[in-house]
Amino acid sequence: MSPVLKSEEIPQLEGWGILIFLAILEFSSFYLVFATEGKIFPSLSVDLLARIVQILAYFIILAFCIIRFGRVNLIELAPARRDALVLLLALFAEFWVFGLLVGSEGVRNDYHKSIQEFSPSHYWLAVFIFVLGNPFLEEAIFRRYFLEIQRQHYSVGVAILITAGASTLFHFDASLLRLSWVFFQQVFLSFVYVKSRLGVSVLVHAFVNGLILFLSR
Repeated sequence: MSPVLKSEEIPQLEGWGILIFLAILEFSSFYLVFATEGKIFPSLSVDLLARIVQILAYFIILAFCIIRFGRVNLIELAPARRDALVLLLALFAEFWVFGLLVGSEGVRNDYHKSIQEFSPSHYWLAVFIFVLGNPFLEEAIFRRYFLEIQRQHYSVGVAILITAGASTLFHFDASLLRLSWVFFQQVFLSFVYVKSRLGVSVLVHAFVNGLILFLSR
């Protein structure tokens, strides 16, 4: 039984329900933005508006998880001294494998190119969302809640693979090459979370997203 969730045992279907609800919210928000061609907020580009509504969808799911399964303690977000080695090794491994599987050319896609055309204020908003907002929300939902629910029903290794596969599905717009990178990253982030704490996996995730933005400039 996982000690970080307030319920003694959570049905596995309830864990999958979280992701299904998240997928519905994310798809609906993206469809609304692109169907209206961003006319709801004409001062924002369609790409940036889509990312903003995506963040809102993730906030809704995270709020539900906190109410249903228990809040995230601040101590989980602060890496301890013993986490320093895990963090350094994780950053090195991510940087090395990133270069092998993706590289600077592999990260260039329409979204990363489009943010270069934003005004300075909009550009830094996009950077904030991609480097800080997305990593925290994704790690909290997929690692702190979904992975912990899977750990109640399976071994750690199986739970990590299930979580990695499920979270990879949320990158359905990526190429096959990038999907292989995403799956590796999700497995790795789950392993880092299990061996340390939530704050470490958030930092590693943020590092990789920042690296992607830097290389796509």
